[in-house]
Amino acid sequence: MNVLLGVDLGTSTFKAVAITVDGRILASGRREVNYDRPGPDQVEFSAAARFQQLCDLIRAVVSALPPDAKPVALGLSGANGNTLLLDGRHRPLAPAISWLDTRPGDDFPALLPSLTREEVRATVGWSWSQRFPLSQLAWIRRHRPDLYRKVRYVALDTAYYHRELTGRLAIDHSSATTFFLQDQRRRRWHQPFLAALDLKLSALPDLVAPGTPIGGLTRKAARTVGLPAGLPVVAGSFDHPSAALGSGVL
Repeated sequence: MNVLLGVDLGTSTFKAVAITVDGRILASGRREVNYDRPGPDQVEFSAAARFQQLCDLIRAVVSALPPDAKPVALGLSGANGNTLLLDGRHRPLAPAISWLDTRPGDDFPALLPSLTREEVRATVGWSWSQRFPLSQLAWIRRHRPDLYRKVRYVALDTAYYHRELTGRLAIDHSSATTFFLQDQRRRRWHQPFLAALDLKLSALPDLVAPGTPIGGLTRKAARTVGLPAGLPVVAGSFDHPSAALGSGVL
């Protein structure tokens, strides 16, 4: 009996489900997630600790499956827009900054003098927000330059989880909308925004379509989550379209 494993990386809770290909739920589980608030308007979390929670959750759901169940794929969807800075070995340099964090404030011209709000709206499809990586990265570049100079990769935390599971730093186009660095129509990283942040294209995750296999579980990850090495990890989407699709809204 083939089984699909799906995880919702929610803002307050991680939820996982194992279903048959015809939609029967065989097992499910959840893990509450926590945040640190180191200063006014600041909301952070440990991406490494979150990944361990994710692995524990997957293992618990897999352990609850009946003997004849055969997992054939794993997919991650959920909330996004959390900024994570990585070193050259893809290790977090600092806590991830949650999309709930508002430390950049409302001074758009001071943070991003080479850009306009209209350009952001036309490129991303959403109005500029102080809550997402475009503004958070600009704030770090301005207020923590020593940390920013150490950065080799910038990612959403979902891309980091993909990297830990498969060895590939990748994110789907849907989730990448919350990065505020993707040209929504062309579905590629927007070079003027990267230039405004002094980022190279090589610092960003690979962009893939939702439903695309990112890679197979590494042996290390497979042992951790209790699944076979090589099991396909498939790109999901941002939580809003995931919820719409799951509700039958087409």
